[in-house]
Order: sequence, then structure tokens, then C-alpha cells
Amino acid sequence: MKRIIYILIGVAMTLASCSEIDENERLQNVDKPENKDSEVAKKVLIEDFTGQFCVNCPKAVDEIERIQKDYGADTIIAVGIHSGKLGFKGNDKYVGLATDIGDQYYNHWKIEFQPAGLINRQGGIFKHHDWAMAVHNAISQKAHLSIKLENNYNEVDRTVNVTVKTKGIGNSINGKLQLWVIEDNIIAIQKMPNGTNNLKYVHNHVFRTTVNGIWGDDFTIQRDEEKTASYTFKLDDKWVPENVSIVAFVYNGGGVQQVEKKSVK
Repeated sequence: MKRIIYILIGVAMTLASCSEIDENERLQNVDKPENKDSEVAKKVLIEDFTGQFCVNCPKAVDEIERIQKDYGADTIIAVGIHSGKLGFKGNDKYVGLATDIGDQYYNHWKIEFQPAGLINRQGGIFKHHDWAMAVHNAISQKAHLSIKLENNYNEVDRTVNVTVKTKGIGNSINGKLQLWVIEDNIIAIQKMPNGTNNLKYVHNHVFRTTVNGIWGDDFTIQRDEEKTASYTFKLDDKWVPENVSIVAFVYNGGGVQQVEKKSVK
């Protein structure tokens, strides 16, 4: 009985001591940390210089698919630039995918073999079996820019209105803003590694043309600055709108700073 009484006295003393604390002093304000730049994932542009008469180019496509499986197709954005001596511009019998603009890029970068790749335009020209390591190095860098795309397609006249929204999230950038048109699911001839011609090969992320010139528009953005640019262009009659996407990227002497891709429809 005495033990119970002692326990009750102890509880009462504890409650009394708690009640002596002012109600406003029971909760303490915790200072919130200062706002930091929101993290934006660094994306990587693979410029795959390829050709329909290039027997090893399908191997490069397989490598792109493996890399995209590891990092995600939204993070690793590939563009197949059909060009050079192994490119094919087509004839009355077969569909060709090479373009004059593609040849200009081919000559500018002094491509000496195919398949050849630029990885965020850093480190030079890579053979396809070196792309994974180059992508790893590029993706580990900090992004100083975010890009968002909005596409509005008009089915009547086949025009596309593209809105590019950019925001500086790190160091200031002075370079170029480039927009390209690419297309997936194109069935056309391709020379295969075993030497045969695959007449039903499915070509993806094929470079079609530029939206704003071969080298893009001058572009400068500061930290925390937001910019919006708008473009309008018309799809070629041979292109399937459901398979067409816009690739937008900002680049300078330090390489591709950020890249984004969005389908037209």
C-alpha cells in the first residue's frame, strides 16, 4: 500500500513540474535551411553519325538501346545523323535517310569512320563501344540549365508551334539554342553486320531537319533567369506526325549544356 502511495506522489510531482513550463516555451522554432537551387538532371545528347550502307551501324543502335536502358530514354537522347560516304539519299526504288544538312555536320566534325558519336560534344569523336563510358562522364556533370518544350500540332496545315522555356539554375551560359526534328519507326533499307540488306529495318531517332538554322540561335541566360522562345515550322508530307519529335539543346564551347526531347503529338 505504501509503495502505491509513493508512486502516486511521484506522478503528481512530475505533472506539477511540467505545468510550470510556460506554454509558449514548450515548442521551439527550428530555422529552415536557406533555399538552394533545385536539382535538375543532366541529360546527354548522342549524335550518332550513321549510314544505311554502314554494316556496323546497327551495332551502334544496339549500344544506344543498352545505354538508354541503364539511364532512361528521357535522359539519354539520341539523334541518328545519316551522312557521309555510307549515307544514302534514296532513289526511285529505296528510301534514303541522308540529308544535305547531315553532310554538313559530318564534314564540320571531320568524321573519319562510321558509326561515330559525339557525346554532349565533349571529348571528341567516339567509337560506339566507347559511348557508355563517355555517357557516364557526361551525366555526372552538374546541369546549369533546364529546358521544357511545349508542342502544338495543327493537323489541317501540318504546322507545329514549339515553345521552348529555359531557366538558368547555375552558372551563366553563353552559347546557342538549337532545335532539330527527328522521326522514329521509319522502315528503310539497311546494310547489316553479316553483309545482307535488310529491306524492312526500323530506323529510329532519325535526323530530319533543323528548325532554326544549321547552328541555331544565339542564346544567353543568367542564374535564376527565365526565357521563352517560340518557333513554327511545317512537317514534310512524308513524315508521320505521331513519330516526329523535337530535340532542343543549348551548347557552347564547353559542349552541350542541356538537352530535351518531346513528341509533336
